[in-house]
Amino acid sequence: MALLERTTAPVGEHHAQQFARDGVLVVDDLISRDETARLRELVEPLYDGTVDTGQQRMDLGDFEDEAPAVERITQIMQVHDFVPEVLEGRYAVLALAAARTILGEDMELDMTMLMDKLPGAATPTPWHQDQAYWLPDIPDRRSLSVWLALENVTVESGCMAFVPGSHTEPTRPHTWAGSNGQALTTEVAAGEGVAVPLPEGGATFHHGNMLHSAGGNTTDGRRRALVLNYRSAAMIAWERERGYDHRSENARNEGEPLTRALHPGNKR
Repeated sequence: MALLERTTAPVGEHHAQQFARDGVLVVDDLISRDETARLRELVEPLYDGTVDTGQQRMDLGDFEDEAPAVERITQIMQVHDFVPEVLEGRYAVLALAAARTILGEDMELDMTMLMDKLPGAATPTPWHQDQAYWLPDIPDRRSLSVWLALENVTVESGCMAFVPGSHTEPTRPHTWAGSNGQALTTEVAAGEGVAVPLPEGGATFHHGNMLHSAGGNTTDGRRRALVLNYRSAAMIAWERERGYDHRSENARNEGEPLTRALHPGNKR
């Protein structure tokens, strides 16, 4: 599989055709290192527990049987609930502009998320499509996730990988990753995926039906990412009317609403 085409900021009209073809954009220079430093400073109190994020923090790698000394895949949902300043800088401005350029002027922020893989946290994020986590029967499936590297991300530290063009195919069947945990997984053949290392301040923009994964972190450094997700204002309202706001309890409790679009009976 050839390497994905890489591009530079800002994302504009000339990127729409590339996104339609591949389902993902790779932007090496979305924001400066000064802003990534500012974002790391803002979110570190969430990671180190100074700010209590309650149920919005989980170990997404808990499908592995043995409990580790450290979280395998730290995930904190709806970051802006705790640190609204993450939406005040250049990153949020550029991400929203890109979403509207690529998918339409009705795009709005739906969800924010922090991901961290600590040094030696070698658990990979399983192959999946975000649509497999969504509410059933959502009428409009336009969605864009922007994954920002808060430090240099390599194959060894757990960079993202994608299957270019998979966003145009039907969503694949998903199952639970292991007997425990909250992560879904699907089958991807060897050679389908393309690893995408990023420099600090680089970002990927991927479609909601894009097959993607991320490796484990086998290095002695952190691997942090700040994700912003966009969909139409009408569909955000549709979700909220049904009690779904991308907070962790939507995805992991035993009650309503059913949030697994393809497997609504498989509730933890």
